[in-house]
Amino acid sequence: MFIEHRNVLPRGTFLVFSQVRLPWKTHDRRSDTADYNFGRFDDEGHLSCFGGAELKQAHECMQGLPNPQVLINNEDIRYAFTRASIQAQDQVKSAIRNGALPCKCEIPWIVAVGPYFVIEIFSPTSDAELNTRSHKPNEDSGDEDILSMISNIKSNAKFMPLPGSLYRVGTVKAAKAFHQYLTNGILLYDNNDR
Repeated sequence: MFIEHRNVLPRGTFLVFSQVRLPWKTHDRRSDTADYNFGRFDDEGHLSCFGGAELKQAHECMQGLPNPQVLINNEDIRYAFTRASIQAQDQVKSAIRNGALPCKCEIPWIVAVGPYFVIEIFSPTSDAELNTRSHKPNEDSGDEDILSMISNIKSNAKFMPLPGSLYRVGTVKAAKAFHQYLTNGILLYDNNDR
């Protein structure tokens, strides 16, 4: 899916980076690694991203590639997307902390489980949110209220609604959504708030 769209858009518009390590702090062993990041290198050689993707394994209920509408209320699917979303949120925070993403605008991120995906929009984060790891929190990992909220989301993951429209790879609707994601994301290159 990523390669096909890279061939449709003008050459040099973006690169697909696999498994980019985004340190949580400068010179820190802890990091977050998105399955894919989309971006390019700026004139100084720094990675400038406009998005990324967190991918998780398909579930048995996805056999036969059912219509996305069949899956949106499935508790296992909701749980999988909520947990993947929590990881994606940490990837966005790490990229912001590293200057690879702008910090004061909405950041679109692809969250996929098997051949299904949503495009989740992460809003600008407060300092407390930016300093709080969600997926693998540490005791010194930020604001207690935020950690409590994240804990609540994790414990209610199977009841959380999906964060956006559910698309199935290989459909026209999914291709259009992904193409729009890329063309809108490229506009983030012009945002110097990094």
